[in-house]
This record gives sequence, C-alpha cells and structure tokens, in this order.
Amino acid sequence: MRIHLVTRQIIWGGGETFLLATAQAFAARGHVVSLGVPAHSMLATKAVDLTLTLDSIRVPADMIVCNDFHSLRRHAMFWSSGGLKFVVHGWWQTSVPRNLFARLANAELFAASNAVRTAIIQHGFYASRDLGILPIGPDHSRFRPPTTDERAAARAHFGFASADCVFVFIGRLQDIKRPALAINATREARARGLIVTPSPTNAEEHALATSIRRATESDPSLLWKVDGNPREALWAADVFLNTSEFESLGIAMMEAMACGIPVVTTARGGVDDFLFDGESGYICRGDVGLLSERLKALRSDQGLRQKLGRNAILRVKDRTYERVAVMLGG
Repeated sequence: MRIHLVTRQIIWGGGETFLLATAQAFAARGHVVSLGVPAHSMLATKAVDLTLTLDSIRVPADMIVCNDFHSLRRHAMFWSSGGLKFVVHGWWQTSVPRNLFARLANAELFAASNAVRTAIIQHGFYASRDLGILPIGPDHSRFRPPTTDERAAARAHFGFASADCVFVFIGRLQDIKRPALAINATREARARGLIVTPSPTNAEEHALATSIRRATESDPSLLWKVDGNPREALWAADVFLNTSEFESLGIAMMEAMACGIPVVTTARGGVDDFLFDGESGYICRGDVGLLSERLKALRSDQGLRQKLGRNAILRVKDRTYERVAVMLGG
C-alpha cells in the first residue's frame, strides 16, 4: 500500500512527533510511505529516509493521512473515494463547517484524545463510529528507562551532582506552556531545574526566551538548554514538570513516563487519558499551593519518585505507533 502523510506545520510539536512515528510504523509494516511537508519544516531534518516534499503527494496513493485541516481541504479536492484520513490533534482544528466539510469529503476522522473527541462532537460531528481515539504515545525505541551508565552520563553532561533532585520542563516557547510557573515552582521546591525549549521564532517566543534567560542567568540552580536533546534531558531528570494550561494530549509527558519519570502537571485536556493522579504522577489544576506541595514531597522522597516512575512505565507501555498504524488502516 502507498501511504502519504501530510502536514503544513513547520515547528516541531506533538502533532509532528505523531506524524513521523506513524510514518515509520507504516514503513515497518511494509508500506511505501512518504511525508509531505513544507521544505522548511523541522520534519525535514528528522526523517531523511522518507520523501520530504509536498510535491510527492501528487503521486497516487491508497491512503492519505492529514495532520491539519488545510491539508485535508487541499487533498479532498481531488480525492474521490475512501482512504482519506484526518487526525484531529486539538480543539482549534475542529468546527461545525470543518466537520461538515470532512463528512462531505468522505474523510474518516480520528481524535488524539478523549478531550479532542468531545470537542469534535460538540461541533456537530456526531457519528461516534467515525471517531476513533488513536493510542498515540511515546516512541518506545527512543524513550525508555536509562541504564545506570546512561543516567550517569546524562547527568554529567548537564553538570548535575548525584545528590541533586532535578525537575525538567520541556516545551515550546508559548504563553500557554507557562514556563515562568515551572521556574518559580522549581525554585520554591528547592530543586535543580532543567528547561529545554526550541529556539524562538517570533516576537512572542523571543519575549519568553528573554525572561527564561534572565531567570537562569541569575540563579545557578536553573539550567536552560535551547534545542536540547529531550531524551538526554529526561534521562538526567527525576521529575517531569508540565505547567501548561491545556494539552490536547501531552506526548512529552508520555515520553517522560516511558523513561520512568513521574509527571506533575497543571494541564487540562488529554492528560486524563494516561495520567492518574497519585498513581504515576500528580495533576494539580488551578492550585499553585498543591503544585508546590507535590513537588516538595517528590524532591524529598526518592522512594516515592521511584514508585510513581515504575507505575508511569506501565501506564504508557501499550500506547504504540504500531497500534496507531493498524487503527488507521495500514
């Protein structure tokens, strides 16, 4: 089967992680796979073995998987039969007109999480049989618990002592991610902080980057890495701190869990699909006091961190891209 996966996105995020990992899962199952992305997309540097041009999508295919509505609209114009899939990653990708268009185009919709599925239904796409929730998760070939030597090497790379308790924040430079809250919470818990973000690309991101730079330069307990290696950061860490207001799913949190790291999050949304409060981490929505309390408890209790970390691995182990590929029809 020839399969195209298409997106217009250029900045790396959960949707792009999904696209690349699903493409690789399709290829492992023997399909002929190509990625259709803008030439300046970050995906172009992460999958050199796949076709990386939107022009490739002109080649006939048995299935097209669209990662955003604009790609769906473009390919629905010449798609006359089944095989058109639209994976909805967030509430912003769905509306009554868009859902109607998807139905008229005979596209099959899939949701990234229960929260996204609810948003789709609220916008008029009521046929539940067309709304499968994909078991999106971490790339288990990359994100796994480190060996003792791997963890020691990662901590040495960042300059952390063996006795340090390290909180890691990995996320885009966006207001919704609230990096300042992560920095303040880490300081209050008296832990070491590792902040990993991509390079800023616009005025909003540059403003957030400036605030992070000032905070880290004035506080030796904090370390900021631009375009750092997420896996290496997770292997060096003890707790993953997510301070977003909302996550449609939260792949970065699942990557941490696959590495055996407990998650503390403030996010609403897709996090409820894989993180149970008190079992593999903590959910502290709208309560900064509770967030501080949980973080302090984890900093001071290595046994608790290890227990939650073991549970975290079990919670995400069945969320694989092999299952995603089968569910999509490949």
